[in-house]
Amino acid sequence: MDRDTFQRAAALTDTLTARWFAPVSAAMTEFAINTPARQAAFLAQIRHESGG
Repeated sequence: MDRDTFQRAAALTDTLTARWFAPVSAAMTEFAINTPARQAAFLAQIRHESGG
């Protein structure tokens, strides 16, 4: 997932995208979250558990 897709999918500002893209991307790589469906589910779960 590229930075722009991450920003749109997570509905983040530029500032929050700059802060969170690298660690979230690293986690997705480490845990083989590597299909669009898995990535979408992962981001949805993060948003749910963090309260948005």
